[in-house]
Amino acid sequence: MSSSDSPALIQRRAVVTGAAQGLGFTLAQLLAEQGWEVWAADVRPVPDSLQVARRVVLDVASEESVDALFAEVEQAGGLDGLVNNAAVFPLSPWDELDPQTWRRTIDVNLTGSFLCARAAGESMRRHGRGGSIVNLTSLTFFKGIASGADYAASKGGVVGLTRSFAKAFGPFGVRVNAVGPGLMATEGVREQARLGQFPSDRLGETDEDRCLPGRTSTEGVASTIAFLLGDQAREITGQVLVADGGTIFI
Repeated sequence: MSSSDSPALIQRRAVVTGAAQGLGFTLAQLLAEQGWEVWAADVRPVPDSLQVARRVVLDVASEESVDALFAEVEQAGGLDGLVNNAAVFPLSPWDELDPQTWRRTIDVNLTGSFLCARAAGESMRRHGRGGSIVNLTSLTFFKGIASGADYAASKGGVVGLTRSFAKAFGPFGVRVNAVGPGLMATEGVREQARLGQFPSDRLGETDEDRCLPGRTSTEGVASTIAFLLGDQAREITGQVLVADGGTIFI
């Protein structure tokens, strides 16, 4: 094998959903800095300030939209990594949670992860070079949440999806894992706090629920996801890795 053929020198391609802001934005930038060819996808326009190979519009809840994106990925030569980060979190109290909101949350958070992971797994199987899929779950699934049963249920479903696809895709050399981030003070969470849907006192410099000092950052969680995408995690599949500074132990 010549030095130009070394796996370390071959650029890998990854799709990151929900990349317009918050964790997805931070992760897409980190992967690009690490040498990945990143396709940053979101239902909203991805800012030009995100320096990646491609910025694409994607509605993960739409099978047609997902199929169209992955058809482009196939034309480009397939992919090596997928991060299912796109999500909605309305945090409705149980007595205000209507079926329409429930369905929308499940459609985006769970069905969207399924559609993208299925398409990515098929692409990775077809190209025969393995790959890694990372889904985003939530501490709310493990802890429960009074306002947001739809969100917690959707993220619990993501754990089941992760473990099932790890078994299904394993024979193709494809790893599937999930990451459960701690509370991050992202743009979306701050907006919920501004609207009174989330306690603003939870967004200070220190999260008292953590064992470690400080609070969970998008940079810290992005590094965890990047690790799972990379070759150093080649023996890890079907797992849930909680990146929360010791908020919960599972």
